[in-house]
Amino acid sequence: IHIIFKLPDHLGTHPHPLTYVKWFTALHHHDALTGLYITNCSTQNCCPNVSVVSVDHFVCACHLQGSCGRQISTDWTSDNVLQ
Repeated sequence: IHIIFKLPDHLGTHPHPLTYVKWFTALHHHDALTGLYITNCSTQNCCPNVSVVSVDHFVCACHLQGSCGRQISTDWTSDNVLQ
């Protein structure tokens, strides 16, 4: 989820807040070292697969952890680490 928002009044009403969701691929394979599932950003026609979803459609939460190997990149900052 990148953002939770409400539509402006002139665009109509919606009973629940909306979210902008960036989708990831299904969980099929485990990392041999950590045992964690491996996933990637989902794409459609070479573009990120994204949706606007009402919060009442969520079933449960999950947490994604970046894979950085044995050394963390010094290029990562709090501004770009989630990209």
